Amino acid sequence: MTVLGVIAPMAVTVFTLPIYLRLIGEERYGILALIWLVFGYFGLFDFGLSRATANHLARLRQAPAEEKAPVFFTALLMNAGLGLVGAVLLGVALTFASMMMSGADNGLRGELQIGLPWLVLLLPLSTVSGVFVGCLEAEERWGMINLQQVVGAVLQAVLPLVLVILLGANLMFAIVGTVVGKALVIAWSATAALRTFKGVKPKINPALLRPLLSYGGAVALTNSISPILASADRFVIASVSGLQAVTTYSVPFNIISKVTIVPAAVTRVLFPRFSSMAPTEAKALAERALGVLGGVIAMICCPIILLAHAGLSVWVGPDFAERGTTVTQVLAMGACFNALAYVPFALLQGTGRPNLVARIHLFELLPFLLILYVLVMFFGVEGAAWAWLMRVVADAVLLLHFTKLLRSSARALLPCAGAILVSFLTASLGPPLPYLVLLTVAISGAIIVWLYRTSPEWARMVRRVGSRLSPSKREFER
Repeated sequence: MTVLGVIAPMAVTVFTLPIYLRLIGEERYGILALIWLVFGYFGLFDFGLSRATANHLARLRQAPAEEKAPVFFTALLMNAGLGLVGAVLLGVALTFASMMMSGADNGLRGELQIGLPWLVLLLPLSTVSGVFVGCLEAEERWGMINLQQVVGAVLQAVLPLVLVILLGANLMFAIVGTVVGKALVIAWSATAALRTFKGVKPKINPALLRPLLSYGGAVALTNSISPILASADRFVIASVSGLQAVTTYSVPFNIISKVTIVPAAVTRVLFPRFSSMAPTEAKALAERALGVLGGVIAMICCPIILLAHAGLSVWVGPDFAERGTTVTQVLAMGACFNALAYVPFALLQGTGRPNLVARIHLFELLPFLLILYVLVMFFGVEGAAWAWLMRVVADAVLLLHFTKLLRSSARALLPCAGAILVSFLTASLGPPLPYLVLLTVAISGAIIVWLYRTSPEWARMVRRVGSRLSPSKREFER
């Protein structure tokens, strides 16, 4: 299911993006890409309570539903209230942002302003949905969570396109489709989570407010900074270089961002276990996860780096490939470091140290914004990609350092880092496509062999898959 979670959203994006560009144009798609980013900011109004809920319920995993109900319903009520407050603030902020959007004509601005109330209505639902997902994570219902993630990604890409095809190339219809897709998945997660408390009377425990808010406050600070770190590049590009440049950057970024589905799925499994383990056991588990994750991410990103120009040429055209190849390659390198950072991030939060995560992200914020603005001013979208790469490298190193995983994991991760570097340097030389394809196969094969020799978990998985694919002795005898 995790593999499907990676392939399905990427495949849908690859299929739908050229249709979007043809139907609504690069400017409207640039605005729509910024709107999709707004969903990342919805975590700000969650105040960290979804993560706090998952942490508390994971520690009560074996407790009866009656004992877990006060945690769930107290967090649910708090998030509903915060979501309503956030909806008012978001409405004001989005209206102001649409009025200040440079490079958009009056028609586009009008379409955007008509669609904004739909985003505002979705915010309270999004905040309470975090509690539903936190409940499912604490119970380790990964099949359900991953399926919802796949369906949600597909709906967000397809529904806006369907409405645009049926009703016309209007930005408002694309916004409505995005919101409806998100709302359907929220309703699904609510139904799944509430089954845990079927027959249990809802209970609110005021004594839980302090521990939930104490843990959630640190997570909330991280949630308020992380979306800025993750999406400031597109807003700076929009203000400095215009909406068409946003599309040049967003097209490869939307593909590369799907890589994070792998570490997100892995750390989703690890987080409740980190929460219930002793610190030494949690650190050992994190070290094993880093080794396997590094190899898997390298197998995804090396082909992207090597075949970026050919892929973009076929997908969206040679002209776009000339503008977007370097951006794609640099972002793919950054995706590897960003993926690795997920493990120490989850380890710190799972072992009760969310304050340290927040301090690290706060430390990164101002230097990143300054470097981003300068590089975009001088180098355009490629400068934004390099700024993002520098930020995620620094983030991964700091998180690994403070979890004492940097030195212990360096040796295991060096081969993957070497494969990424070789891929980038080779692609930069511009060799013929057949050579790039052969190198892609060689690097992927080498990583698979290396993982098999160094990771017991990977070796067991390969043997298990091989036993299912190989014919049995009886089938040979037939």
